Amino acid sequence: MLQKKLDDLINELKEKENDVTAVERNIKERLLRIQQKTLEVDRLNRMCANLKNRGDGDESVGPQEHLRDNIKKQIKEVDDETTNVQKDWITNQIELIKRQEEKSKVERKADDLRTQKSILDQKKIRINSEVEGHNKAIRELEVAKKNQVFEMNKLNDLIYQNNEK
Repeated sequence: MLQKKLDDLINELKEKENDVTAVERNIKERLLRIQQKTLEVDRLNRMCANLKNRGDGDESVGPQEHLRDNIKKQIKEVDDETTNVQKDWITNQIELIKRQEEKSKVERKADDLRTQKSILDQKKIRINSEVEGHNKAIRELEVAKKNQVFEMNKLNDLIYQNNEK
């Protein structure tokens, strides 16, 4: 029973470890996406700054304003997506911590069960040894009883023979 429970806990622990590994992999992928988005924002910011610096008069105001507004819009979208990815990353970190705590609880419980199983195994060995000792004593008493019965029969035979004389 304890072995089955221990096996179940070990299997559960392996499942938790697989979940933690999957979450960590997901976190790494999201972090990579965040970095890529950050690089894209930086690139767009530089492009926007270059466009601002290049424009020196009214002759290029129309297309540059349009391009600038488009770049600002892209930057806002990337910032929003980055914020969402960061929120997801934080949520995943919290989930990872919870799973690690669950894993440590399961490991502690498994250790406790292993200890308890070891104690019960030792107790079983002691009890089996006592039972063997008692069984040996019973066999010795049975042999002594048989010897006494034999001796009693022998004495009865002698008494019978003596009475006949």
